Amino acid sequence: MKKWIVPIVSAAFLIGAAGIANLVAQVQQGAARVFIPGGQPVSEEQVRAKLQSEGWAGVVVTREGQYLRATGAVGGKLRTVVVDATNGQLGARAENEPDDDDDD
Repeated sequence: MKKWIVPIVSAAFLIGAAGIANLVAQVQQGAARVFIPGGQPVSEEQVRAKLQSEGWAGVVVTREGQYLRATGAVGGKLRTVVVDATNGQLGARAENEPDDDDDD
């Protein structure tokens, strides 16, 4: 009976640690989606200023419904981000992800 205590306690510890690690990863992933904190509506100028402060050059911001699409150069590459104008979070497509809808 005593020889099973250490393996059982070890397994319980590992399962608990894995659960905590998973929870922390989910929280961090959610926080990473926030582009401009505060949960408030954001303007084109706020998005432009945020990107320029992060080293982006030639930033052009256009409104597409509730989203703001910002395109500019950073690190020598052309990049695009999509920001939800209602809450400042990154939109569904960002960082040059391909447009996979067939509406053209």
